[in-house]
Amino acid sequence: MSVVNKWRVQLGLAILTQDNTLEANALKTCVKGNGQMVHELNPGSLAQVLGPGDINTNFERILVGGWLCEKPDMAGMDAICDTKSEGWRYTTTGHAEILTSTKYTRIGCASFRSITGCDLA
Repeated sequence: MSVVNKWRVQLGLAILTQDNTLEANALKTCVKGNGQMVHELNPGSLAQVLGPGDINTNFERILVGGWLCEKPDMAGMDAICDTKSEGWRYTTTGHAEILTSTKYTRIGCASFRSITGCDLA
């Protein structure tokens, strides 16, 4: 979760604590989706973000380009979306709002078959 917390600090937000239950919930959702983005909140999870890509190879691109760049004008983004958002289309700001919310203190992320998910609480 160092990538998540690096960006939260850059955005002036408190860091999130990695949570094994939330990670297991995120993995369960990704496995059940079997390569498709199908949201499912499991017990203990209050919010969830899903995106295409693998957490082990391109998580920062998913986090920043796919989710945070839904709101490129946030203080701390410093025009990073000019390059990181290439190939992404945005129709909502929900992912960015969840990931920058101050009401969540814990996070768990996982991926399966090129879908990455993060659950928060």
